[in-house]
Amino acid sequence: MKKRIFSGIRATGRLHVGNYLGAVKGMLELQDNPEYEMQFSVVDVHAMTTPYDKGGLRDATYNVVLDYLACGLDPEKSILLVQSKVADLHSELCFTFLR
Repeated sequence: MKKRIFSGIRATGRLHVGNYLGAVKGMLELQDNPEYEMQFSVVDVHAMTTPYDKGGLRDATYNVVLDYLACGLDPEKSILLVQSKVADLHSELCFTFLR
């Protein structure tokens, strides 16, 4: 059975060298290890916890996806998801817990 690793980066702007060295580089190394199933996420819902511009958030989300791919994320080896596009994640849980 593969070990599953889920990691994400907030959609607050373009990825930078700190993102790459601190997170992405290690994540990419693990995607080539057959013992792991990697899940990369763009956590755009979490980005809404700080001031944001709707159009800017949409663009930032798109750019993080592009940056992941440019860094070497391989959709054939890893799962790539955008948090707001997976309805069963945080949004539904939040409303469930608030009832």
